[in-house]
Amino acid sequence: MKNLLEYGPHTIVVTHGRDGAYAVTADDAVRHNGYNVPVVDSTGAGDTFNAAFLTSTIADYSLEKRIEFACAAGAISVTGLGPKGHLPTFDEIFEFMSMNEENTK
Repeated sequence: MKNLLEYGPHTIVVTHGRDGAYAVTADDAVRHNGYNVPVVDSTGAGDTFNAAFLTSTIADYSLEKRIEFACAAGAISVTGLGPKGHLPTFDEIFEFMSMNEENTK
C-alpha cells in the first residue's frame, strides 16, 4: 500500500468489515483487528467508519487512535437497524473503546 502514497494521498485506509482496518501514511502503518459485536444491519457502517476517521483526523488524533476510533464507531453502527440505526456519539465511542481490549497492532 505504501506505493500508492506516491500518487498523492497522505493516508490510505483499507477496511475489512468485522476484521478491522489498516491505515498507512508515509511515516506509519497500523492495523486494528476490529470488534466482535452482534451484527443487526451493516448498512451505513462504512459511512460511519469514514465519518469517524475524518472527525478524528481533524481532531489531530494519532493514526493508531484514528483507526481504533473509526473501527469502534463502525462496530457500534452495525448493532442498529438501517443506515441510521445506531449512529454513535463521541461518548458512546469512547465508552465502547474503554470497555473493549486493545486491538491495534
